[in-house]
Parts: sequence; C-alpha cells; structure tokens
Amino acid sequence: VLVKDIDRRGNERFYTNWELVKDIMVFMCLCGCRWNDIHTLTWDEMNFNDETFTWLNQKTKKWTTIPLDEMGITILKKYGKNKSRDMQLFPNYSSVKFNKQIKKVCKELNLNRLVSKTTTMGLKVVDTNKQHLYDVISSHCGRRTFIMGLINKGLGYKEIMSLSGHSDIKSLMKYISV
Repeated sequence: VLVKDIDRRGNERFYTNWELVKDIMVFMCLCGCRWNDIHTLTWDEMNFNDETFTWLNQKTKKWTTIPLDEMGITILKKYGKNKSRDMQLFPNYSSVKFNKQIKKVCKELNLNRLVSKTTTMGLKVVDTNKQHLYDVISSHCGRRTFIMGLINKGLGYKEIMSLSGHSDIKSLMKYISV
C-alpha cells in the first residue's frame, strides 16, 4: 500500500507502508517524541547548524531539544524535501494503521522473542502473560527505546528528563521499569 505525501508545489510523492512505518519508528527511537508529536513536526523546528531538533511536546506543551545523529537528520531531510517550513514533515497516517503495520514489520523481521506483559488494576497485578514482541510493539515503544538508550549511555535522571520532556521523576520511572 502506498501513502501519499505532497510537497510545497503540490507534487505528490509516495512511500510504501513498510518504508514510512520503519522511518517513523526509527525516528521516534532516536528522538523520543510521542505519536501525537510526529504529525505536528515542521522544518521550522530543525536546526542543522548544531544538529539539534526541537519540537513542542503536545502532551506537556513544553519545548524539547535533543541532539540528532546522522540517521535522524537523513530521515528528516527525506520527508522534508521540497516542503515549506510550515508544512508537516511526515504524511498523515493514523496510529491504528501505524501500530498494525509495525506489528507486521516486526513479525516479518522475526522479532518473536517472548516478553512479559503485565496487566494491573491500580496497584494490583491482574494478569501476567508472555507474548511475542511483535504482538505487543506499538508506536510508544519508540519513546521507551529512546529513554532506555539514554539510561544505557549512563545519563543521569535529570538529563534524561530534560531530553524526554518529563517534568517529574515518578513519570520517568515508569519507563525505566519496562
């Protein structure tokens, strides 16, 4: 299935589901933004002089700035090509379609190790079962991956909170236990 995108001149470009989902997921792993942030990103938020990326966090309404590596810059340039500064970078794509497609991508890549999925009601654990990774992966896994990557690099909690946009340690700790 092809996903249509339009540049500033009205020219159409098409991406396959696989390509778009892969690029967005990798980008979310690199920057830690949420699904709701993806569709508000514009060229105005890019600063390639110091290789940083700044966006308005839709949940907290605070600006977040992170350094970007070459892969992140390549993805931004790919989707921002020939777009005006105020156009959204990524084509419109629903979270339901994204999550369904990322599961297919991960299944085809044999990401089938078993992971524990715990269901709670308040503080009480209701159920813990094992599922294949491709069954439980979703767009939010990009944010979790970003945060765990910062932890694995040895960053302190305050640094991680400033890069992830968390305002309190309690919220950040939910990611650490994942």
